[in-house]
Order: sequence, then structure tokens, then C-alpha cells
Amino acid sequence: MVAVAWSTGCHLCVKRRVKCDETRPGCARCAKYGAACPGYDRELKFVTYKQTAARSRKRKPSPGRSAAGQCSNPETHTVPDDGVLRQEELGSESGAQLLRTAASTDPDTWECADAVTQRTTRLYLYPSNNRAQLICNMIQTLSQTEKTNSEVMVFAPWFNHVPQHLGKKPALDSAMAAFTMHLLGKAENDERLVGESRSVYGQSLSALQRALNHAAEWKSSETLCATMILTLFELFAGTSDPSRGTADPRSWMKHASGVSWLLQQRGPDAHREPWDRSMLLSFRTPIIMNSMFSGSDCFLAKRKWQLVLVDLAAEEEEEAGSSAVASANNLQPVVDQYFACLARVPGILRHGYTLREARRHGMPIDLAQVAMLVRHTEKLHQDFTAWFVRFRSRIPQPVEVPRPADSTDPLVDRGALSYANIWHGAMYVSYWATMLILQETLNNCQYPVDYGDSNRQMANDIFRSVETVGKGYMGPYRIGYAVRIAYEFADVSTQLWLMSVLAGTEKHYAATSPVSYPAPGTTQ
Repeated sequence: MVAVAWSTGCHLCVKRRVKCDETRPGCARCAKYGAACPGYDRELKFVTYKQTAARSRKRKPSPGRSAAGQCSNPETHTVPDDGVLRQEELGSESGAQLLRTAASTDPDTWECADAVTQRTTRLYLYPSNNRAQLICNMIQTLSQTEKTNSEVMVFAPWFNHVPQHLGKKPALDSAMAAFTMHLLGKAENDERLVGESRSVYGQSLSALQRALNHAAEWKSSETLCATMILTLFELFAGTSDPSRGTADPRSWMKHASGVSWLLQQRGPDAHREPWDRSMLLSFRTPIIMNSMFSGSDCFLAKRKWQLVLVDLAAEEEEEAGSSAVASANNLQPVVDQYFACLARVPGILRHGYTLREARRHGMPIDLAQVAMLVRHTEKLHQDFTAWFVRFRSRIPQPVEVPRPADSTDPLVDRGALSYANIWHGAMYVSYWATMLILQETLNNCQYPVDYGDSNRQMANDIFRSVETVGKGYMGPYRIGYAVRIAYEFADVSTQLWLMSVLAGTEKHYAATSPVSYPAPGTTQ
């Protein structure tokens, strides 16, 4: 069984056998003697446990561990000396089934059941190695699930590095477990697993708070990764909004703001190692979208961060090879260039929205501010136009295909747009949405060129891509930004259709919930 230390003091005070004042994150006694407080978290260890002793006394199960400590079958596993359960001892059990029994316990004492024979015995394993083993098993199960095996690959550059960092930090372990359990639960239509993922999510918030309060842990790569994963959890799951009693589609923005703060506190140079670099590059979309929809400038638009993004893109291109063929086949540097430009859009949108509202309500207009906005928007419009030429030269063009027979799109008389690669389609619709922002901003500045017809065309192309780019498990992730922008340019019938489409996706992607949209017919 597991031996649990009775003292609640820090490790150093316990070792020195002195009374600890238990100040957090570090005790004052350690600080007084100039020693770094090692903290209060305990690692569990194994001691000999006889079944005769178990039968001689009844132990009341603690909350969340009702089955732990109760043995109805005399057969038990032999616990290794090092406390680590080997993969062969797990048998053929999937990560999803294993973690169903671990979900209701604290991340520091996760349990593993022998579900192969449905024994009621629970084995408390050495937490670090056990956590890593369970979560890696879960990730492998997720990657082999038909609905998600190719869809979640959008996070592959970043997630590929995560397993080697598991088993060390409770915040990262529980965050990764919660997110993976949620994805797998949705993919398998297992509401129990989805519910348990929320329990682990709650535990991960507590573990993350402890890490953020620690003098050194707050800036670690593992803490940053845990914060990012919890943001993704909110994007897909959404936690309850007490005022409505339903999932809050904007809850992810709170975590995204925390990620932005952590990144800025760590500084640009802290993200040049492979894992830190992949985290920054993979998480650009939520960071930029949070700035865009919260009405604030994005810190990635600052020169020191732009230089980092450009340098990382150059490194990616160099790693792809120097030959013309290798360069042409590698699209990643082109994608990186797009996001470097996209980071500058929230600032344009913020000033453009202010100008639009001022004109709508007859408020005075600062012409100098308008002239400056025109210059910045013109420059960014030119940069995106040049980028699109480069992008289109490297991938197949979209083709028009017949609409499904059951399509309810008001534009059903026009074919849908199909893409050779669905993620290329995501780049197309994202580009069109960005150009809608820039061109409408210029229109509000009374620019000599009228982009009205161009805007209608791009909005319609986005609508014609919803049924192709928006399909699949990650479909809402691909089209969420584009649909939200194009919604402002749609007529009432199209808006009603979009609301019905979004209502069908919010069950597995909360951020696209129609409750965050203006009511149809209220936009101009």
C-alpha cells in the first residue's frame, strides 16, 4: 500500500525535524536560514501490505476513492520494487478505459484498475511514472480513433514533445489528461468520460494555481504548456456560466489572456528551444483570436515578437532544405508568414470598430487618426495580397462541387468549394475573413476604392466553404474565425442558416456557440 507522510511541513523542515510555519509557496523558516524551500508536495512510496491485514480491518473509503482499499478478489498484481507498472502489466486495455478509473482521484494519487479481468482491486502506483504511462496510453488511443486520428494532427508539432515531459509536473499531467479525455469521450460518444474529464480539469486548475504561485515554476515550459492545454479544453468543452447555467463560449479567452501574459513575462528569447518554439507557433491562433475578439492589440505584433516569428519561419524554411523543390514543397514558412501578418490585424480591427461606431452615432471624427489608420491598413492589405500570391502558387486551387442534396444553405444554387487539403481550405477562408476586416475598415475610412463587391464575393466564398472545410471533428476550429467575420456581411436568411450550423457544432466545440453571435438581422 501507499505510505503517506503525516507531517504537513515542507520537505526541508521535516528532514531537519523542526516546526514548519507552512507559509506558501515557501516557508519563512527556510528563507530565514537562506535555504530554498523545496515545497510541500509529497511523493508516495510503497510499503509491504498483507491481505490478512486488509481483511482484519475495514477501511472507510475516502471521497472519490470508494473502490480503493476494498478487495473482493484475493488475486492482486505484484507491485514492482520501483513502483512502476510496466506496459505489459497493463495488458490490452485502452487508455480511455484505464483513465476512467483514474479520473475521479487527485492527480498526485491516480489509480490504475486491472480492467482486463474487471477486478475491484486498485493499485496505487508511483505517481510520476504512473501518470505519464496512463496519459501516453490515452494519447495513443486518441491518435488511433477514427474520428480524431488525422484531425488532431494540427497540434502535432507541439504535442509530439509533450509525452517526454509527462510524469514530472501535476499541472501539465492533469491538464493533458483532461483535454485528451474530453476529446476521446466526444469521439466515442462517451458522456461519462466527458464528465470525468471535467473533474480532472478542476483538479488541473488547482495544480496550475500552485505552479503559478511558485517562485520558479510559474515560468517553466511545463506551466506554460499546461495553461495552453487548459485553453484548448475551454475551446472544445466550455465551462458553465453561472449567470446562464450553460457553457460559456468565451471562457477560453480567460485562459488565453493568461497564456499571453506568461509568454510576455518569459520574453521572446525563451521560445527558441524546439518545444517552446513549437508551443508558440502552434498557439498563435488562440492568442490572436483572443486579442481580436476582446478589442485589444496583440503583443505578437510588437517588433521584438515579429522578429521572433520571422526568425522561426526562416529556421523552419532552412530546415526544410535549400533546394528549390524542398522549398516549394514546404508550406510551413508560408503559413508562419501569414500569422506574422495576422498578429497585426487586431490593432486595425480595434481602431476600425471605433471609427465605425463613431460614424454610426454621429460622433466627431479625428481626421489625423483616420489618415494614420488608412496608412497602416493599406500596408497590411498589400502584405496580405503579396502573401496570397505566394500561397496560391504552392497549392491546388479550390474547385466548385455540387451541394449535398440535404443542404439548407441559401446559396444552394451555387456549388460548394472543395479543397484538395482541408487545412488549405482553412487558410483560404481565414485569408478571406482577414481581407474582409481590412477592406471594410478602408470603406469606413471613405477610401477612394469601394470594396463592397469584393467583400460580398469573399463572404459568399466563405459560406460556400462551410460544408466542406467545416466538416469533421476539427471543422469548427477551422471555420470559427472566418464564419464569425463573414456573419457581419450576411443577409438575414444566411445568418439564420449559419446559426443552425453552429448550433450543431457547439456540442464538441463550445467556442462556436451561437449564443456569442449577434441576433440575425441586427448587424450592418
